[in-house]
Amino acid sequence: MLIINLIKTYKLKGETVNALKGVSFDLPDTGMVFILGKSGCGKSTLLNVLSGLDNFDSGDVIFKGKSLKGFTVAELNSYRNSCCGFVFQEYNLIHELNVHDNIALALELQGEKDVTDKVDNALKQVGLAGYAGRKVNELSGGQKQRVAVARCIVKDPQIIFADEPSGALDSDTGALLFALLKKLSKDRLVIVVSHDKEAAFTYGDRIIELSDGKVVGDTNGDFKTAEGKDTYTARTSKLGLKSALKLSCSNYKFHPIRLIATVLLAVFSFTFFGLSLVFATFSKVTPFVNMVYSSDAQYLTLNKYETGTHYDSNILEKLLGYQSYSRKSVAYANEDLQRLQSKISQDLMLVIQHYTWISGRDETAAKYPLSDDLMQKIDSAEEHITSNVSGYMSITQKTIDEHGFELIGRLPESNDEVVITECNYNYFKLLGYKDEEGNIYEINTPDDIIEHRLWKYEGFTITGVLKTGCDNACYNNNHPLIERRYAGQILNITPEYYPEYFSLESDMLFHERFYVTADYIMEHTDDYFSYNENNVLLICPVPKAKKDLRKFVRFVSSYNNQGYNKAGVFYQFEPWSTLLTEYADYINDDNDPSIALHPTELNQKVDWYNEAILSAHPLSMLCLYLGGIFFIFTFVLLLNFIATSIRSQTKQVGIISALGADFRAIYKVYGLSSVIVCGAIFLLSLIPIGIGANAFNAPQIAELLNWGQMSFKLLYLNIWTILGMFAIAMVTALLGTLIALRKYRKLSPADIIRKGQIK
Repeated sequence: MLIINLIKTYKLKGETVNALKGVSFDLPDTGMVFILGKSGCGKSTLLNVLSGLDNFDSGDVIFKGKSLKGFTVAELNSYRNSCCGFVFQEYNLIHELNVHDNIALALELQGEKDVTDKVDNALKQVGLAGYAGRKVNELSGGQKQRVAVARCIVKDPQIIFADEPSGALDSDTGALLFALLKKLSKDRLVIVVSHDKEAAFTYGDRIIELSDGKVVGDTNGDFKTAEGKDTYTARTSKLGLKSALKLSCSNYKFHPIRLIATVLLAVFSFTFFGLSLVFATFSKVTPFVNMVYSSDAQYLTLNKYETGTHYDSNILEKLLGYQSYSRKSVAYANEDLQRLQSKISQDLMLVIQHYTWISGRDETAAKYPLSDDLMQKIDSAEEHITSNVSGYMSITQKTIDEHGFELIGRLPESNDEVVITECNYNYFKLLGYKDEEGNIYEINTPDDIIEHRLWKYEGFTITGVLKTGCDNACYNNNHPLIERRYAGQILNITPEYYPEYFSLESDMLFHERFYVTADYIMEHTDDYFSYNENNVLLICPVPKAKKDLRKFVRFVSSYNNQGYNKAGVFYQFEPWSTLLTEYADYINDDNDPSIALHPTELNQKVDWYNEAILSAHPLSMLCLYLGGIFFIFTFVLLLNFIATSIRSQTKQVGIISALGADFRAIYKVYGLSSVIVCGAIFLLSLIPIGIGANAFNAPQIAELLNWGQMSFKLLYLNIWTILGMFAIAMVTALLGTLIALRKYRKLSPADIIRKGQIK
């Protein structure tokens, strides 16, 4: 090692101290060299500069043909990790680790994994065999110093730097230590800084004396060491996850009371943040979908509306993002069906609610007189017989197959074709078929009616008979007005007075329909506005998989949010089933048009005041604001805790850095520690958040908030909330560690150790 005109200054209490003033000398590759001098003469500074623990202002240090002057921080870390071993006056052991782990750390920073044998051998060399499991605070001063020597020699360094190694030891222990260092100097260079001249003359091969930052004595001043051209193998620090985790967990022993208090306070704050997030991110999709499946509902309808007049909001409503509009029912267009089919499914069904007769009780009743005998036959028939239909409907083969229906013939392919149900077919079977010219044909099988024309209705040609399996028992059990109608109490059944007659429950959906093409319904929408401004319904058969319905509902909600800001058009789900009325108690109170339920009375006007047509509900916005406040508080609290924890471990940071750890290794240690703490806070917070969210599903809370009687869960600690909270906890941990450690990147290991004080 060649030292050339080293100069080092530093600031101390505002004053500039010239620690080294042009120091130059050569050192051999082996032997024991003592550097002597009074306190403040610069000997410890010289040792720190030669070992890469500190930098220098000018001059140079040449080791194995390489100049330390041009070394980057990473190269200095590698130099210390690969070539240097340290024995400090104050031992600089990590008290949270046992003897084995303190020594093993030097090897683990070099990327070694199986280190037990080397650690045991190093302990044997210093006379501490069997001490591997001891805690540092159980050792005497001499034993601690020997552990420090074992940590130094375990990685077989080319140079050992010892700074006042006997300063805290008695004379006998000091003599044993110097004897050990002398033995080690036979095959490596040992540089010892000491006040002990007697030890220097006893053990030293060479003595260099400093005074006021200059070399004033050298017992071998004329000795010149030939600087070899061979170089050393640089090793980048590679601290494994297991070793980093072990060191991270040891840090929890610092200030345990403060750790517990911080965790509890953070859990409290994070819980309120999580609850605010649950409310702020609340979506009606999940409870709506769950309600549909728990109610065994098989069909939903989807209507189309457009926004109307915008109502002025007060200051509070504007602050909360609360806007009010009226809405108006509008008819479907072909592009609506195309849009929904392309995004969702080709199997959506369109229905026109229009009550009519295929024969009998209308202006052509005389052609088919219904005598009392005939009515008795109809009432007593085992198979259901009907002469009426409640609308036009599109259907696909997939829907037929899924419901186990049987289609005799084929589905309509053009707008002048129609499929009837077995209920209508049974009517023809009973009465026969009468064509335009008055010819009557006997009908015995479905094939007999296929290809005949329903001439009353724009010349529909019957292409098939759909057998739904609905007999008289099925019809009577599912039709609420059947007895009164047969008893003659009700002669005019219309949706305006009896909307329940037009229920879309499973057994009532298919058997009172004409089946036509979707295009026919689209083209004739304007013809059927007698009972409702929007008499065309889009039926969504509830899919077997919840994910498919969620996809549909989310698409509708997403489209609505875009539609408000553009064309002002939105869709609205309307489950026409008594099974879902309890959901209406809640949803209609909130009036979110993406999933809201229509009032059950069909004669109620659809142009009604909508209290919250925007998807951002005021309660959600308020919770979002509160959540932001709790988040900021939690974030600042955790950042302060992480910074305080690392600041209290500054000396430990310096020790790890002195052993050759680069910033990545140091960040891994303290980052893991922060991640574990923040992860624990996150997990502990989930319990009260889950309990709190579930509490709002209680009937008492629902009643208090006027949500109606609910048998389903409204609020969920959903996966997105959990993932969001987890991400926030991890980002806080990693970012907080980075912020807390950033100042150490500018400091040398010697500066960090000087600043550090383990409390």
